[in-house]
Amino acid sequence: MRVIDLIGNNFILACEELAEKVTIANYTPDLIIGVLTGGGKVGQIIHDKLDISKNIFYTEVKIQRKNKKNIPLRKILKKTPKILTNYLRIFESKFLLLKSKLKEPSRFGVIDFSEEVVILLKQGNKNILLVDDAIDSGATLKTISDYINKNYPNNIIKIAVITITNKKPMIGADYYLFHNHTLVRFPWSNDA
Repeated sequence: MRVIDLIGNNFILACEELAEKVTIANYTPDLIIGVLTGGGKVGQIIHDKLDISKNIFYTEVKIQRKNKKNIPLRKILKKTPKILTNYLRIFESKFLLLKSKLKEPSRFGVIDFSEEVVILLKQGNKNILLVDDAIDSGATLKTISDYINKNYPNNIIKIAVITITNKKPMIGADYYLFHNHTLVRFPWSNDA
């Protein structure tokens, strides 16, 4: 397992490379949904790269992990040597993987789309690109994908992420840059 930095221009280049994978696959989304927080930033860059006169609609959605505590660690982690934060990231990833084997991860919250997005989804036969920064357990993207499939059937959903950190997530990605236990330090990461 390794940790890489995608900060500044490297982050933008990675998002553009992911957009290129979508283009090469000849998939033109009608709607791009960025999963907040990180997927919103990735999704916006992908949208900007793909939406050259194609009129691709863009929106964002947020869904929470259960019992996620907001602990103000950012100041401490920013001053911690990267070798230590890399170790902590790897430890956290392994811990979460073990935890997910004992109890299936779940997500909660209301998935709330604007009226424009609902109208688009109800039409059916739309290409939808769900975008997130990473797939760990896959619970977030599976929850959103299942919600769309249940409430707005007959749409085609594809998933794009920068990295898949788990060998067997609950849901996979159609487009990704890393699928080899690569953890990514993004600009919004607590230790960035």
